[in-house]
Amino acid sequence: MDWKKFLFGNFDYEKTGQDGRSQTFINIKGGLLPSILVWGGLIGLVLYLIFR
Repeated sequence: MDWKKFLFGNFDYEKTGQDGRSQTFINIKGGLLPSILVWGGLIGLVLYLIFR
C-alpha cells in the first residue's frame, strides 16, 4: 500500500493540445488527511457558532 497516496490522495491531470482535438482530464480523489481536515473544520465551525 502506498501511504502517501492513502494519506494525501491523488491528483491526475492529462492534457492534449495543439493538434485541434485537445483533451483535458482532471481527476481528484481525496485522501484521509484532507477528509479529516474538512470534517474537523466543519464540526469546529458548527461548535463555534453554537457556543459563542
